[in-house]
Amino acid sequence: MRLAVFTGMNPRALIPALTLAGLFLLAVGAGAAKWQQRDERELEHDGRTRTYVVRRPANASAQAKLPVIIALHGGGGNAANVERMSGLTPFAHAKGVMVVYPNGTSGGGSNMLTWNAGRCCAYAMRNNVDDVGFLSKMIDQLVKNEGADPKRIYVTGMSNGGMMTHRLAVEIGEKLAGIAPIAGALNSPLQAGSPVPIIMIHGTADEHVLLAGGQPKQTLAGPRIDRSMQDGIDFWRERNQASDEPTSKTEGRLTLTTYPGKNPVATAIIEGEGHTWPGGRAGSPRGDRPGQDVNANELMWAFFSGLTPR
Repeated sequence: MRLAVFTGMNPRALIPALTLAGLFLLAVGAGAAKWQQRDERELEHDGRTRTYVVRRPANASAQAKLPVIIALHGGGGNAANVERMSGLTPFAHAKGVMVVYPNGTSGGGSNMLTWNAGRCCAYAMRNNVDDVGFLSKMIDQLVKNEGADPKRIYVTGMSNGGMMTHRLAVEIGEKLAGIAPIAGALNSPLQAGSPVPIIMIHGTADEHVLLAGGQPKQTLAGPRIDRSMQDGIDFWRERNQASDEPTSKTEGRLTLTTYPGKNPVATAIIEGEGHTWPGGRAGSPRGDRPGQDVNANELMWAFFSGLTPR
């Protein structure tokens, strides 16, 4: 089956590098740094002290079980960087959703962090860091200590973080209610497991993670071969037992396609969009500039909120 170049999602749910070249190295001001320190948690795993930042809506009841979006930074980024780039915290808090920003790893104390997403990237991949184990344990801690609803744990991520989003769902899908990788290929080893609803968000002009797969046109992380979006569609449609008869809708630059089922598979392809978090901010002065006519946060939340809770 060929890739539906036009992609979409359940109409009821929608209203309205990776490479180190696409890295997100934005500086954070003193106020943002102080906010991060206040909300940072530590977790010991596999001989390492791992960290993550919890952003709980200020008006949420202490007893409330909240949906959670876990947002994974790109290669060379960190929690503060993806928070600023995505604008996800204020967006999610307006919906009553907790957001969690974990940090990857690096060597020598650098804050240019990566995830071990299979074929990418850098330090985490070369050292076979157990990021799946860390993030799985973090989810348990969120449920135990932070009031996270175990039936509404969602994951997103950009580039290397998008690849890691795929890997988490492949290996611990039973803990996830849905995922939304952005500009990230399914590069992890494939295996059987629990179905996970998914929306893949990608731009046609992305040269760091190509829509059609293969070797990126731009990379500072060394040569690699990415799987295509079609490979991702085929894998998740089979695992989720989704229909092979998609529905599509195009509005402006955005084409949404959904392969319906109890655990739908959807794609959101944005014509002319580069290696970005659509609707957000550029990750670095050299990074691609995201368009503002399509918003990744709105796309993923329309998809997640339209799902039946597990």
